[in-house]
Amino acid sequence: MGKISLKISPDTLTTFVAEFLVLISGLIVYKLAAAKFGQEGFSEYSLCRRTVSFIQPIMMLGLGVGLVRYIAINYSRPAESDKYFIGGSFVLFVFSTFIILVLLLFRHNFAFLFFGNERYYYFMMPICMMLFGLMLHSISYSYLRGKLKITYANILQVINMCIVPLAVFYWSDSLIHLLYFNGLLWVSVSFLSFIYIFRFVKFDKHHHYKPELKEMMKYSIPRVPGDIGYAAYFIFPAIITTHVVGIKEAGFVAFGITILNMVTGFFSPISLILLPKTSYWIANKEFNLLEDNVKKISLIAVLLTIAGTLFFFAFGDKIIELYLGPNYEELIKNTKLILFGSIFFALFICLRSVIDAYFVTARNSKNILISLVVFLGLSTLLFIFPINYFYINIFFVIGLFVLCVLTVLDILIVFRNK
Repeated sequence: MGKISLKISPDTLTTFVAEFLVLISGLIVYKLAAAKFGQEGFSEYSLCRRTVSFIQPIMMLGLGVGLVRYIAINYSRPAESDKYFIGGSFVLFVFSTFIILVLLLFRHNFAFLFFGNERYYYFMMPICMMLFGLMLHSISYSYLRGKLKITYANILQVINMCIVPLAVFYWSDSLIHLLYFNGLLWVSVSFLSFIYIFRFVKFDKHHHYKPELKEMMKYSIPRVPGDIGYAAYFIFPAIITTHVVGIKEAGFVAFGITILNMVTGFFSPISLILLPKTSYWIANKEFNLLEDNVKKISLIAVLLTIAGTLFFFAFGDKIIELYLGPNYEELIKNTKLILFGSIFFALFICLRSVIDAYFVTARNSKNILISLVVFLGLSTLLFIFPINYFYINIFFVIGLFVLCVLTVLDILIVFRNK
């Protein structure tokens, strides 16, 4: 009792392979950016990628998860699942268009916000193209996953998130052209996939889709603040740095955060697996088994991240020099400071599924928002006192520490109430 088969299905295997390829692609594109555009272009590229990562969750309104859930729930009733797909797609098209119009209309203001200077307004158009392409990608990706066509979803993921970002480097002679090509290919590939999928969707012109949309939005909207807070936490250090110092240094900070996400991304499959297993153990009152597994996973996460951090501190200079080239000493310092937070962030990633499985309320969202407030509060010191911008990395790590502590406290509540 309590044992669940760990046999890896083809869908699970292709998912892990796809995410691994996306991870490798993410490492390669930064190396190509450094080689092709130099330090300034590298920093601009890093900030553009981080900006897209911040805005996308706002555009999605939590429907990235909502669409998958309701399409999957109605898997045996295709006509019903089609209603959720059509309603969700309509809302995303309308809301994304609105967000893009706002970004373009106030492009100088948003350029100042994200890049610290209005003269970077020309990045906003390709960023909007990339965002629209990602919105289309998310609709198709969510539909395929909801219909349990996981392998097809992973193929689309590899094309858009792995192949396209790499391919555009060979067709572009400048960063702005690269971003335009990236956005254009994302829009083209995702639009074609959307049109192909829509051929199999039954559109009922007599149905107004309001009940399905209301139900789906009731599930999705409460998750938006947590999604926004999560995205904000990983872009605000770079945004603040652009205003305190400049875009080059902000790009170094953004890169360090990207490396943190890649390193701790190793633990995402653990979270993916732990959610259904935790739900099973809680339903069957097997809290001792849950506690044993949580302790083992937490210990592994701590030991691995400590070992990885120490390894980077010992050999990081050589690794970055081989990876990006010489003269990146400042970037190395930023990355080393940020990687201190990998211990705390890895624990959060591993344990958040236990909290999601046990609590009905959005505890993880609350913890993320509290951590964001702590980080932003500390960051105001950079505008008040003449201190080195490297402190932004320390404040970032302190925020992750707070997130980790809040997560562990929630886990202790789970065990105390067993």
